[in-house]
Amino acid sequence: MIRFLKDETSKDKIINEIIAEEWEMFTNVQNINGRASCQDNEKTFYIMRYGQFSVLSEPTLESYLSDLRVSKNAGINMVALKYAYMMKITDYAYYDDNLRKNVPPVSSEKQELVNKIVAKLNEYQEAFAAKYPKFAAHQRTTAEGVKETSISAYATGELETYTPTTLKLLIRDMDADPAILEKMQNAVAELSGYANLSAAEAAL
Repeated sequence: MIRFLKDETSKDKIINEIIAEEWEMFTNVQNINGRASCQDNEKTFYIMRYGQFSVLSEPTLESYLSDLRVSKNAGINMVALKYAYMMKITDYAYYDDNLRKNVPPVSSEKQELVNKIVAKLNEYQEAFAAKYPKFAAHQRTTAEGVKETSISAYATGELETYTPTTLKLLIRDMDADPAILEKMQNAVAELSGYANLSAAEAAL
């Protein structure tokens, strides 16, 4: 069981339930080259996932938690599925030869929603990187390329595992707060031991 670093509010409890479900899936992903070291790094996993979920509304979180539980009950590892979808972008040949037959196709409705979210994410990320260039430099690249897991490739892979209901709620959250990405990264900075995002930027 992963150790929770935040457990103070009703929203924290929902987030912790999500992270617990995800951690179980993440730690059981079978990698091509064997188990990755990050699969044993509970603290970093928690910090990154908590930061992402901390800025979402409770209806969005509840919907995603339902997605995870429905998938789990169906014997589907949503985290493994995320990495399979990512391979469509990072290594299409491998995906086409080895993974395509084992993953559900993405509907046109879902793809349209995912594309809308990723476009907005890229817009927010560009503004964030201009304001906090040092902090942004320690994150995933914005560049695309073979075997290069960019921010958009990672996000696309993950979002394609969500249901349309969850995606629509996520769009609503993003539209409601243009500073959502900055707030997410501020939560990551605080859980990483900094007073806030500005302090992290100054220390890097």
